Amino acid sequence: MLECASQEAAEVVVNAMDDKPFIALRLAGVPHLTVTGEGVFPTKGYVLVAMLLLAGNRRMSRQAVATLLWDDAPEEKALTNLRQLLVRIHRMWPYADPLVETNGPHLMAGPGSERSDLA
Repeated sequence: MLECASQEAAEVVVNAMDDKPFIALRLAGVPHLTVTGEGVFPTKGYVLVAMLLLAGNRRMSRQAVATLLWDDAPEEKALTNLRQLLVRIHRMWPYADPLVETNGPHLMAGPGSERSDLA
């Protein structure tokens, strides 16, 4: 993988091995995702990935996550928002190794989350 010295250069770096865009997920400090040529990563997506990485077993229930991310919304609306967030995260992450995995009523930090500085 190619490395770059400045953030401007990071926006145009491509993985030389498979021509996929360079992606870096930074959760310490101001969260940001560097993706070349893609849309905006959802703000609550950073929070979700961080929560899962910091959870004791890197796993949380959907209900707990929805309540924490949308504490002022009714449970049904919060769960709908969570489903939409998961779709947006999946669309933004171009690698086969997902950031977040689902297992019934639980969410887990996926293998893609190992690219994070909190992993």
